[in-house]
Amino acid sequence: MSDALESVPTVTPGVAPAAVSDSSAVSDSSAVSDSSAVSDTDAVSEPASLDLDAIERELADVESALARLDGGTYWTDEVTGGPIPDEQLAADPIARRAAPAPAPDR
Repeated sequence: MSDALESVPTVTPGVAPAAVSDSSAVSDSSAVSDSSAVSDTDAVSEPASLDLDAIERELADVESALARLDGGTYWTDEVTGGPIPDEQLAADPIARRAAPAPAPDR
């Protein structure tokens, strides 16, 4: 290893160096005070509040869709027994009912 690399201090993010062996390497004007240091927790933002009830409902809908797929009734409207179009299931894989037909123009 070269002498130049051996004189470079090892710096760990978030940890101030204990001492600098070469005083010419750091000037007083470039030193950072402790009050302006950013902690690791400052960089991490709080997650948005989670609606656990909504997540549980969505999970239950997915589990129901998987059960209907296993039972062979995935493509069947739960109320009318009619088919649910593939296009509708592609757009909404947890659909339980076929979308109502559009009203005829009068």
